[in-house]
Amino acid sequence: MNNTDYSNQVFISCQQLFHEAIEYGLEFVKKQSHKAYHEINPQKIEYCANSRYLHRGFYCPSPVFDKVLVNSRRGKILPNYRKTIQLTHRYFYNQDDKVYLIEYFSNGAAEAYEYIVERQNKRFGFIIDDFGVLRHISIEEYHQGKIITYMHARCYLSTDDIYQSLNMHHEQYYYDPQQKLTNFDLNLIFLDEEEYKKLGNAISLIDHYNYRVVYEGNQIIGVT
Repeated sequence: MNNTDYSNQVFISCQQLFHEAIEYGLEFVKKQSHKAYHEINPQKIEYCANSRYLHRGFYCPSPVFDKVLVNSRRGKILPNYRKTIQLTHRYFYNQDDKVYLIEYFSNGAAEAYEYIVERQNKRFGFIIDDFGVLRHISIEEYHQGKIITYMHARCYLSTDDIYQSLNMHHEQYYYDPQQKLTNFDLNLIFLDEEEYKKLGNAISLIDHYNYRVVYEGNQIIGVT
């Protein structure tokens, strides 16, 4: 596949994922489901400190982005939480032992909540402000328990009340026959649909990188 075809394929795929997440997120807000999440009695709570630059902190869906992004950190799950520690994230688990709510902190102060929703082979994440407006969305796609794509984007309402995102992060993962992650595509996308229509292709709208995963034993230690 040449660069033009690849760029167009990625742009269209991410465009579809974005609209799917927005549509589902708006339905989630309309039903007031995000408010109901705060009424759930969590089965357990975990605390994370020292995470930096990664969506969802220690539990960032990407298994590799912390090896790409300079100075990023997953942080550490604290065995014991003390009020003197500045948290970066707090994770709430439901009765199925799955994270359903994440609280984000900045300089020790609560900043936002992310709501996790699973639907078939996808896991959605929505960060919603106090006015019920979507601010961040994400979609993880899974096949046989393995993550195969991950998309994360900031979003905003345009002047005509249409959700847009000009900066999107998208990863696609590849596995060997033993289901070991071998390499992945990282795409940074300027998701301007009008510009795409005007240009006729997405080459200038996507920065594409392919990385090989480096292991030490069974642990990922870097990318090349």
